[in-house]
Amino acid sequence: MLPERDTRPMLCLLAGGKKGASSARLDDPTMLYELKLDGVRIVARREGGKVKLIYRSNRDASKVYPEVAEALAALGADNFVLDGEIVAIDDEGKPNFELLQRRIAAEVGDVALARRAVPVAYLVFDALVIEGEDVRRLPLESRKELVRALLPARSIVTPHEGHVGRGKELYALCEARGLEGVVGKKLGSFYRPGERMSDWLKWKTYREDDFVVVGFTYGEGSRKALGALDLATYEGKRLVVRGKVGSGLGEKTLEILSALLATMVTKEVTAEGPWEKEPRAYVHPRLVVKVRYFGYSTEGHLRGPVFLGIREDMVPASCTSGPERG
Repeated sequence: MLPERDTRPMLCLLAGGKKGASSARLDDPTMLYELKLDGVRIVARREGGKVKLIYRSNRDASKVYPEVAEALAALGADNFVLDGEIVAIDDEGKPNFELLQRRIAAEVGDVALARRAVPVAYLVFDALVIEGEDVRRLPLESRKELVRALLPARSIVTPHEGHVGRGKELYALCEARGLEGVVGKKLGSFYRPGERMSDWLKWKTYREDDFVVVGFTYGEGSRKALGALDLATYEGKRLVVRGKVGSGLGEKTLEILSALLATMVTKEVTAEGPWEKEPRAYVHPRLVVKVRYFGYSTEGHLRGPVFLGIREDMVPASCTSGPERG
């Protein structure tokens, strides 16, 4: 069985970005296109009778999604490592990250109650190990076949299928239904743990990224203690301010954030400016949040940001989006 350091999830490059993906097409016959899922990335390991679900941050998620762990434990194979996304499906049949927040927050609350209120599914799109055998250097399409053979036809754990050369159709569907976007994967490619390369590309219908919370401003009335979150991302080793987000912060979210951030307050400025001129508290850069936005201003701050949720599955160092970087 592979050690956990060799089973980190492979990552996507943004199509049209600066690292060799600018000429990528949505109708390439050598690529398999999948819907980009709006959930949390999970690597699932089973060794013997024990199943472990692992976030990208390397934290254990097994107790947060016990029904997924149970379904994986019921499979015929004793030793495997799978890569996929846990999603919550809304009333329109779409993966909904905001809905999934109720499960993520249940990590410190009532998991059983959240499990009944918000069912989830684990959509598996790749395999690293099957029956104890390392399959990372098998072609993508062979690994997909192994996933289909392993998983039952009807279950909360199911294969996430793709379509060869049909990225334009998928992207049009995403635009029509408000879905996040499309991922394209090179046929014949290997699985490269922890790497971000042009074998896997993503096309987004709107901008949505992860940011580090580096402070918070004060509000008024019921939001006096916390009005908005100051956000930042990394440029190399530099943590740079990207503006703030206040829209999308509901009463329950404000309560959770206030409790979390109260333990992180510091007198030191934790990111490079420009900061907006408002009374604020600085915090250690430990908390990651997901934000939807239209783009960046000339000052490098987010335009029209909306808070979507806390990212328990991400580490601050992974937050590297910025102007012209996606």
